[in-house]
Amino acid sequence: MKPWLTLLLAVLFFCFFFLFSTSLWSNLLVSEETLFLLYQSRALTMPSMGGAATSLLVYPSLPFFGTFLFPNPVLYSALLGAVLAVVVILLVQQKVTSTSFQVLLAAAVLFSPAFLVDLVQQHVNLLFYSLLLLAALFLLRYRETSGVQNCFLMGLCLGTAVYCRWETWWVTPLFLLALVLFFREEGIGKLGSLILVTFFPLAFFSGVLFFINWVSSGNPLFFLRDSPFSYHALRGSPLPFPELHMFLRWLRSSWPALIPFLALFFHDRLRALFAAGFLFISFWVTGGIPLDTSSASLTLSLPFLFPVRSGTFFRTVFLILLLVGLALGWWRATGADSPFTVPPDQYALEYPAGKSFEYHSIQNLFPDDSVILVIDRDYHFLATWSSLSHIVVPEHRLYTFYLFNPGSLVDYLIINREREPPVSFSGFSRIWKGRFLEIFVNEHSRYLHVSGSFPFPCYKGGKYSTTGRG
Repeated sequence: MKPWLTLLLAVLFFCFFFLFSTSLWSNLLVSEETLFLLYQSRALTMPSMGGAATSLLVYPSLPFFGTFLFPNPVLYSALLGAVLAVVVILLVQQKVTSTSFQVLLAAAVLFSPAFLVDLVQQHVNLLFYSLLLLAALFLLRYRETSGVQNCFLMGLCLGTAVYCRWETWWVTPLFLLALVLFFREEGIGKLGSLILVTFFPLAFFSGVLFFINWVSSGNPLFFLRDSPFSYHALRGSPLPFPELHMFLRWLRSSWPALIPFLALFFHDRLRALFAAGFLFISFWVTGGIPLDTSSASLTLSLPFLFPVRSGTFFRTVFLILLLVGLALGWWRATGADSPFTVPPDQYALEYPAGKSFEYHSIQNLFPDDSVILVIDRDYHFLATWSSLSHIVVPEHRLYTFYLFNPGSLVDYLIINREREPPVSFSGFSRIWKGRFLEIFVNEHSRYLHVSGSFPFPCYKGGKYSTTGRG
């Protein structure tokens, strides 16, 4: 492809993804993890939150730094989508000679509801599975060319994927098993060298991650269990061996994502590819628009799974089934229960979407210079607020001081209604009650007069109303 044509396609896809991202962000149709990373990137510039000292502790790290470099989430999604679009198109051109097949295959990837939703809602998954699929492609390229650099690049992709999802360590045995099966006849010495070259980058990047957490907290697994700067720790499991429990929970919802990698175990991959194609279609048909972690892998793997060495008839059948699944996916995506069509106030009772909706709804209540104390571990939903300079959250350096002296320091309290045990503050009156949050105002505050009416709903009797006080 000529450079000018590549640039033109990138610009066109950027514009399309920008418009699509804007439509979803306008209704807060984004994942909790995306809001968590956005909040952490904004907190990085606030000295009271630790500033740059905490940046190395934020996990997942790679998408966090992407969010920090491009703090506008719509712009970030559009740029990421444009880059992935160019990669997909170049990959399709290398694997498919027919222009019509190239266009149809690339369109099936880039305009699928799974890819578009993941691009905005779950860009962490998109990065993670992109790196895993690149690792698989480098493994297959080593089989074709015997270039050792491909093994190193495969390990580099796996090592980088650790900074997106810690589940990389659970997927790595698939690549190790593929290496052993492919090259078991080349001798123990060469096989050991290939394993060393492949998994050294993974061991190095994992070691850096463990070392940073060990230096900061004394626990190398701090980012998985106790770190307030890690989304995995925030949504971890309270059970013994929480990592194993989280992995089983991830595997239960994401097992279709491993289907493409089964093709690694076949020299003649046609049987595996045909089965994977049918499973891919059936997944879309039965699940409608997939919003879990498997959709990114299944969508991006289409160029990887495409049966290159088969005849025109087989490839035509593959594409017809793919396009039928794509059409059915969009039919389901525009149905009555789709996140494309459901307005925020209809899913406001569900967590975490409802809590995000409540935080977003109350942001215009507070004067710009009022001091707000947040007693809620889910304070990352504040990411959509225009200003965070006067907000005191649990990771604030002086949080304890504000918590024990609210009467003289705080104008408003935002409290999680599900807190245990309940917290009471003398000198504060409740002015609003939502499904997840309550707002209290300091009775001696200079802002007491704003508590008359509110331009956001109040939760009463199992539904939202606009009558003011809770």
